[in-house]
Amino acid sequence: VVAGLGWAGNLGPVGFKGEGTYFHPAENLADTSGVVVASISADYSFNNGFFLSGAGFYNSGGGGDQGLLGLGNVTSGRLTAKNLLPYEWAGFLTAGYPISPLLNASLTGMFFPGDSGLFLNPGLTVSVFENFDMDAIGQLFFGENPVSGDYEALQKAIFVRLKYSY
Repeated sequence: VVAGLGWAGNLGPVGFKGEGTYFHPAENLADTSGVVVASISADYSFNNGFFLSGAGFYNSGGGGDQGLLGLGNVTSGRLTAKNLLPYEWAGFLTAGYPISPLLNASLTGMFFPGDSGLFLNPGLTVSVFENFDMDAIGQLFFGENPVSGDYEALQKAIFVRLKYSY
């Protein structure tokens, strides 16, 4: 059984959105095995093109200190609508800025307070020619190394994408 609610609107010039969903196994309606997944976000575009967005996420079925297991679940593709993030709480912040008409930069971050995990996603988009862009995108996952106990980059990747729009 699934029930949900969402909204999207503005508080003055600031975009304001949220949603919540309750999942409960149909075969166990009398117990407390239901899961609540919720999010709330705000975004704002400045006159100079700078864009800023922040959000908070809650998952009553998520866990706290998961270390590499939690990051593995994020990157493995084993996520569902009921478990978009394996953590109970997460924070999200993204910023983007058009450096020039041909170059855009962005930085996105997610923080998982249950185990102090951090995901950073820097990006650059270059307009190579009309309708053809090239993106350089980084993915960095930070957390506690289970062997050394040090806080460090546990996974690092960079991708290049070519995109043609027609």
